[in-house]
Amino acid sequence: MENIVVLFAGFELGRSVRNRYLGSSAIRLCVEWGARHSSSRTFILSTKGNTDTIFSLISSSEALSSVEFVERDFWDARTVASCVSECCEKAGAKCALFAFIDQPFMSDSLAGKMLGVHADNLAEYTFADGFPGGIAGEVIDSGAASLIASLAEGKEIPASRTMFMDIMKGDINSFEIETVLSEVDFRRYRLLFESSSAGGEASCAALCPVLPGSFREGRAEDIGLAALSCADSVRTLPFFFDVQITSRSNHVTLCSPPPALGVGGFPDMDIGKFRALVRAASEMNPDAVFSLSCFGEPLLHPSFIDFARAVLSENLRLLVETDGILVGGLAEKIRGLSEFRDRMDWIVDIDAAGAKTYAAVRNAPEGDFEKAVGAVSVLSGMFPSRVYPQFTRMDANEHELESFFRFWKDSSSPSGGKVIIKKFDSLCASLPDRKPADLSPLVRNACWHLARDFVVLADGSVVPCRGCGASACVGNVFSEDVGEIWARGKELFAEHLSGKFRGRCGGCDEYYTFNF
Repeated sequence: MENIVVLFAGFELGRSVRNRYLGSSAIRLCVEWGARHSSSRTFILSTKGNTDTIFSLISSSEALSSVEFVERDFWDARTVASCVSECCEKAGAKCALFAFIDQPFMSDSLAGKMLGVHADNLAEYTFADGFPGGIAGEVIDSGAASLIASLAEGKEIPASRTMFMDIMKGDINSFEIETVLSEVDFRRYRLLFESSSAGGEASCAALCPVLPGSFREGRAEDIGLAALSCADSVRTLPFFFDVQITSRSNHVTLCSPPPALGVGGFPDMDIGKFRALVRAASEMNPDAVFSLSCFGEPLLHPSFIDFARAVLSENLRLLVETDGILVGGLAEKIRGLSEFRDRMDWIVDIDAAGAKTYAAVRNAPEGDFEKAVGAVSVLSGMFPSRVYPQFTRMDANEHELESFFRFWKDSSSPSGGKVIIKKFDSLCASLPDRKPADLSPLVRNACWHLARDFVVLADGSVVPCRGCGASACVGNVFSEDVGEIWARGKELFAEHLSGKFRGRCGGCDEYYTFNF
């Protein structure tokens, strides 16, 4: 079967141009992988600026002789699919092996297996399932690519690593699809070996020293197993900075931390010290998300707007979880943040479908229920499609779950159909267990919060997670380097990877939940 290779480079190449992997750049390694699996040519879908950069990286490689660049000023999913079809026709090939160009550890054995399965089963689209991301491409027929482009016509679908499947899901029965399954299911680890982002680069760099010598020709699963032997390849950088700017709250709810956790009674955080934290976090991981709502009501801080602007001015994403009580009085000041609406999300804690249950669950006046519901309307007017009413499932409010969900999920609701149903967090068994259902997986995984969260209390103390309490402090961001503090969590996470869960981790039921 004649096939070509199509590599997508129509995005910000970022760190993938660096020579950090096996003495080469991710781009060069990926292009050379493509040359080994193409019957004729390797097409690179690029932009003018990226073409020059890529050419300089592969100019001394033998793979250059089979490379042809296809340039566009703008790439979306429809344009990518259309170009894949056009490239196949131009080369007289039946199908294309497609991948992003920033993936340095593409597997030769898996590529060969996928092309074989595709041909043997007369498939139109073949993908690998259960493998780590970034080691396998996708095989797509020329006709299927053309159909995908037509399905995307008139829709604003960005070019992404899942764009083909995302589009096909809308008319899945129109395609003959085959799958190559991994012998080991790596999906729960969410591994993605790409090198253009800060987190991806860190993961790839940590993986290099532990890769098997014949990883390209050997079992593709061995790449994932090598990653699991190296905590730094799975736990790369902090992605979610959960910051307590105030320890004060309007309500002491059934979910509030108990005094024994030691996370209350702090003075409000200083804005100058917070700005320094944001700058350090941005330098460490430009893709990080900040929350201002750890163990406190952020709108009670007199400088809340300044805290929000400190995050948003660094081009980071911001999450604000609030009880909504003060939104009405601060509406005009909050409106000034709406210029950042594409990077700012709101969660309004409601936890009930009616005032009586609201008062019981949140230990609040019944009148506050209307304020919370009203806050969703006010915020949605400023931040459309970015406001989420939230219901934390508990034995005390489970009877109102369905009515809450039906009301808010409706597109005509004040949130426009946005809603979050959250599980109850006992804070590592610090609170009575009020969850009405056990959602934990059959096999315990390493904690997502240890892998991605950076929890900062109002005095600058950093704790491994929200459930650990102040006594588990591992450093202070007001006097120590953020990177050094983050590195101190490696040992505990490595224990989780090996199946050891000691101390408070043993009583935790949050390890499988995921923030950002």
